[in-house]
Amino acid sequence: MKNLTHPIIPDMPEWSGDPQTFRTLAAEITSDGFALNEWRVGEHTGTHLGSPSHFLKGEATIDQFPQDLFCCTAAILRFEHLPYPLPLNYTVSIEDILKDEELHGLLSEYQCIILDTGWTERWQAPESVFETDKNGILLHPGFSEAAVMWLIGERGIRIIGTDAPGIDPGKSQDFIAGKAVANAGCWHLENVRLNSQLPRRHFQLSISPLPLVGGHGSPCVVYAIE
Repeated sequence: MKNLTHPIIPDMPEWSGDPQTFRTLAAEITSDGFALNEWRVGEHTGTHLGSPSHFLKGEATIDQFPQDLFCCTAAILRFEHLPYPLPLNYTVSIEDILKDEELHGLLSEYQCIILDTGWTERWQAPESVFETDKNGILLHPGFSEAAVMWLIGERGIRIIGTDAPGIDPGKSQDFIAGKAVANAGCWHLENVRLNSQLPRRHFQLSISPLPLVGGHGSPCVVYAIE
């Protein structure tokens, strides 16, 4: 079992405009007889699961995450034909995924796929997680709209995941891949803490979001079970 979760700590990397993470002492043993903290955490903080309602009003919220996906079959996309880490703002295509399948097998038996961009290493220097170019454009790689629709429509994938901050490449201004996933009634899993010891195929993924009623996402604990 491998923990694929980034720890939640105050002032951790966040999307611009998202709530910053704070921890405030609410009670302490010396004066109150017990210790208690108050936390302020955004729904899309750290390793998190996003619901369809994140992009589409009236769609499923995080408390409606399907029970059969709390422990699901998973596969990693890590491309031998491309540099690693992936080039900045690289957009994964259907052709990239087909090349991966030629080497490692079809993805149709899995419920979740996770793109390994190499972004996990950036958490050792948190300021680089949301790095931008001189024009303020984010730099992480991601999927094309066509790629996520193909994964959902042709391979039956229900959770699109990545070790990067978003499933869209950073240069995307309209989150077109994320919206396509939401429109299909599927879920996105971001900032997964990957490592090179994970197999590319044939493992189970345990995903545990908070049951936030009406929530549009939640930090979650993610484990790989081989």
